Amino acid sequence: MQIDLTANTPINRANALVERIGDEILVIDPTSHRFQTMNPTGALLWDALGDTTTIGDLAYLLVTTFGIDLQQGIRDTTAFVDDLHRRGYVVAASSCPS
Repeated sequence: MQIDLTANTPINRANALVERIGDEILVIDPTSHRFQTMNPTGALLWDALGDTTTIGDLAYLLVTTFGIDLQQGIRDTTAFVDDLHRRGYVVAASSCPS
């Protein structure tokens, strides 16, 4: 399922293994054995993903945590989620098994 990044589609983590290394994380796809490292900001967004989390929620988290403007938060969050979706690390929450 494609994620509509302009809508309020909840975003959730795909089936992945996570290893914390200090304030960064390593996300591993157990099927493909690919991995993605995330800096502290990426880790903050990753930790916030859940069944009802939207792009707007993640953008607001960046705005309130780092004091950036909302439009920048939306651009950064959209790029982050789009990249992770293309790599198979996030999916629309409705496509996650319950």
